[in-house]
Amino acid sequence: MSELVNDLRKAIIDSGLKHYAIGKVSSVSASVIDRFVSGERDIRLETAGRIADALGYSLVESETNEPAKLAAKKSAKRKPSKRTLKRDL
Repeated sequence: MSELVNDLRKAIIDSGLKHYAIGKVSSVSASVIDRFVSGERDIRLETAGRIADALGYSLVESETNEPAKLAAKKSAKRKPSKRTLKRDL
């Protein structure tokens, strides 16, 4: 799961969005996102899925035979813009 954790942290940082905005869309508190990004805490798979979805990603199983690895992968839907997220707030 560490690959997923690293990919999700990078996606959050690269989005350039405030953690509050991501939290509002994903229903995950900004403080949980802050502590996750800083490495102070881990998050559950369900929480990772909600954050990934808010950023326009989906969680998918690895295509290898390794045990249930997951990776953040761009989904077919378009990533929400900063403007879209602000409008949703």
